[in-house]
Amino acid sequence: GVVVPHVPDVAAAEAFAEALRYHPDGVRGFTPFSKAGGFTNRDVGAHVERSNDGVIGVAIVESIGALEVAGEIAAVDGVDVVYFGAYDLSQALGHPGQPLHPAVVEAIVDGVARVRETGGCAGGFVPQDRDGIARVLEMGMGFVTYEVDASILFRHVADMAEWFAREVG
Repeated sequence: GVVVPHVPDVAAAEAFAEALRYHPDGVRGFTPFSKAGGFTNRDVGAHVERSNDGVIGVAIVESIGALEVAGEIAAVDGVDVVYFGAYDLSQALGHPGQPLHPAVVEAIVDGVARVRETGGCAGGFVPQDRDGIARVLEMGMGFVTYEVDASILFRHVADMAEWFAREVG
């Protein structure tokens, strides 16, 4: 899939969705001479169909304005997921760095409801354990991101450094 940050409104969501797909579904630049196209023009039609059907568009909502039109963004054909950027929204809502602040959570839950009203799929937050995953599922999110690679790596290296300091001194 393709994830695009800071999708501020419906017009930007439409442009994003259109850029993801080849004609007749969009305006994506085209060449069959790529890995996706098999580096050949032997079966261009299948390449176009496979690419258009296989791409997932994730629009990240990170501003108050985008939050207010999250349902309309979700209704754009080709936007498959509306993802709520909790950290950016925490800043926009006056609680920087506090994605679990009640006002931020409430705003995101309201946005998720608007997305679901259109039949869309919502995601947000980055749960780091089972309880966190349960929390986003309870909010009505159907797109779950688990952890961040840098966080996993950091924790592992920190654990090893602590072990090494204890064992070696």
